[in-house]
Amino acid sequence: RFDRLPCDLAATFESAGHILAGRTLDLSDDGALLRAEAAHTITDGAVGELDLAGIGRLSARVVARSPLGLHCEFIRADETVRRAIESKLAAIRTDNEAAIVRARNMAEEIRTAFEAAVADGRATIEALLDNAVSPVPGADPPQFTARVQDVLETILPPIQERYLSSDPALAFAITCDRNAFVAVHNKVYSQPQRPGERDWNIANCRNKRHFDDRTGLAAARNTRPYLLQVYARDMGGGKTVMIKEIDVPIRIQGKHWGSVRHGYKMG
Repeated sequence: RFDRLPCDLAATFESAGHILAGRTLDLSDDGALLRAEAAHTITDGAVGELDLAGIGRLSARVVARSPLGLHCEFIRADETVRRAIESKLAAIRTDNEAAIVRARNMAEEIRTAFEAAVADGRATIEALLDNAVSPVPGADPPQFTARVQDVLETILPPIQERYLSSDPALAFAITCDRNAFVAVHNKVYSQPQRPGERDWNIANCRNKRHFDDRTGLAAARNTRPYLLQVYARDMGGGKTVMIKEIDVPIRIQGKHWGSVRHGYKMG
């Protein structure tokens, strides 16, 4: 499959007499995600003409829909449009180079710190790679503690907070294990839970939680050099925030532990 890169372009989709205007959220070699208020007017499987600003016009099919919008597959495009898509994707990768390097650097620092903890006896490689967690009684939403929670709470905060403060566009700079469990979040999102205030807890108590939705699992299990994603971050109470995320795998002694997740505010 092709990488779906964050991409904001004005777009219109014409099908069966309907003209849908919106904007893209991501773009790949073979498709785009279209966000539009009137998306309900377009049926699943609809075939039509998709016009992407700065790229051109091509035939596309709606292959799925999600809370983010319509997932469109490109059917036919002439050579000029194909070249324009390739050029746009190359430009997106170039534009994100500094952010990718930042995430890679954080992953390398964490790898070094984890391996130092193994070397000096603070943790074993088996314990660090153990995804088993224990529930925190009464937590809502559910929270858990990792087998090496104390070690993680010593190692991760200084690194994560330094990277979070390195760019004002960053909404978070965290790590997750292979099951999308975030043992330690940034301090601003690691407040003690308030009993009976679930919506507040969702937004402000994001440590010790599994974020095992599609985006979280893709980040957690990615073993490629990096992954770019865009999604709506659930902040509780029906509020969402659009995030562009860069994910880089973390390995300990060559074994996949999890991932760095850097989320950037969009708009």
